[in-house]
Amino acid sequence: MWWQWYGFETIMMLIFAGISIGTGRHLFLSKTDKVLTISFVSMVIGFCMMLVGVGYIRGFDGMGWFVYGLLLYGGSLLVYLTFTIFRLKREE
Repeated sequence: MWWQWYGFETIMMLIFAGISIGTGRHLFLSKTDKVLTISFVSMVIGFCMMLVGVGYIRGFDGMGWFVYGLLLYGGSLLVYLTFTIFRLKREE
């Protein structure tokens, strides 16, 4: 029954959770300084906002929570990846 209502959203949130887990693993296992912690924390906050928008607040208001969370998540992920790639290029 839940799959009929939340099928696409479940797959989408699992993909976002996998990206967050991979990014967190990279952050905590990297030997460089932890400058990108703020970006990771804002990414987790954006993920939680998306969960609230999808799971708890449904309808038009929930879509607003989801969009703001997605913007925060995507922007933070973009900042994280940009600085990580910049560091890798600088180390070479």
